[in-house]
Amino acid sequence: MASTASSIPSKRYQPTSEQMALSEARKAKRLKNAEAGAPPQQIDMGAGKIIERSWIPISSPKEDQGHDQRIKEVDRLEKLLPVLKEAGYAHHYAAGPKKQHGCLIAFKEQLYTLQLSKTVLYDDQEVRSGIEENLRLGKSFHTKNIGNLVSLQSKSTENEGVIVATTHLFWHPRQAGILVRETTQFRAELNVEHWPCIVSGDDAAYSLLVGDTLLPEQEQRLLTSHVVHMSVDPTVPRTVKAPKEDGEEAGTDPDKVITSARAATPTDGLLSPSELVDFFARIPRVRSAYDVGLGSVKDLGDLQTYGGRVALGPSRRGKFEPEYTSYTHYWKTVLDYIFVIDPVDRRSNVIAVLAPHKAADLILGLPQSGVSSSDHVSLAAELHWSKVQTSTTEP
Repeated sequence: MASTASSIPSKRYQPTSEQMALSEARKAKRLKNAEAGAPPQQIDMGAGKIIERSWIPISSPKEDQGHDQRIKEVDRLEKLLPVLKEAGYAHHYAAGPKKQHGCLIAFKEQLYTLQLSKTVLYDDQEVRSGIEENLRLGKSFHTKNIGNLVSLQSKSTENEGVIVATTHLFWHPRQAGILVRETTQFRAELNVEHWPCIVSGDDAAYSLLVGDTLLPEQEQRLLTSHVVHMSVDPTVPRTVKAPKEDGEEAGTDPDKVITSARAATPTDGLLSPSELVDFFARIPRVRSAYDVGLGSVKDLGDLQTYGGRVALGPSRRGKFEPEYTSYTHYWKTVLDYIFVIDPVDRRSNVIAVLAPHKAADLILGLPQSGVSSSDHVSLAAELHWSKVQTSTTEP
């Protein structure tokens, strides 16, 4: 629901063209140094030590192949790339237009070759047919967010590989469905539909993705966020002291007030809750590595999961997601997941997952020195695929 907006334009600092050119030159130099493996200063591998988290064994590998990738939303390439290179990882990085941070997929250079990549610009993706562009796009914000997709060819097994996708979505459920749609379409275009897909990132459309029905309170939250931002409709007045225009987690709590926006009308083309359900029904369902993996462990000991602090119905998925993946002043919730889309002839097995943080470790909030340099925590899973005779249904 949009708040009362002021028509008084805010005064913002505008750098000169010379200052912008100098900033871009410095950024390009830092990136060039990072990619060349020549960071501006010596890397202190001990300076970034954080709380040790053990791997939780789930099952033993059966046959066929496993996969090793790292998927991150990043904004400090000059720090990260030299460390990845030293560890034997190659990478592919993509960012939205004029974004200072982007999405990175790292993979073991000795195991995989980057075959092709694709950047999905969510703002340009259609979600329905129609004559008017706004109806086809059904867009609430101009987010400049992207999906980063790669196809990785195995170096050890001919005609084998994996499709990997990562993203930063904020709270737009439309974009979560677009990412899965474009990931499987990317796989089909490459004629490698026997390859599995790994889709990871922060996501607010969990129930829709895993195939659960929407609860009444979830539908109400969707309706509350049915707004059109000034980045889509320039006639909308700017709210005084608005958060960043691209919808990042900053400023006032976006769960409380959506600023610089107006209530959506049918002519704006935003998908209604029922239309969202239909949209997600046309794409493959995903399986969560953590929910499936931890859900198969008989004794979790003192490990707390999402289902331990939030009462979920007996048939609903998500009980075994981490208790928290984001813990800030405004956000104390689960936003991050590792999803898998299996091909028809293979079934994913979760071999191990990285133990989630305990809430006591996060109580001072994130980012926090010694815990996480991000406002999100890292997740990791070891996955393995084995052949099946027929396709199977989700657990």
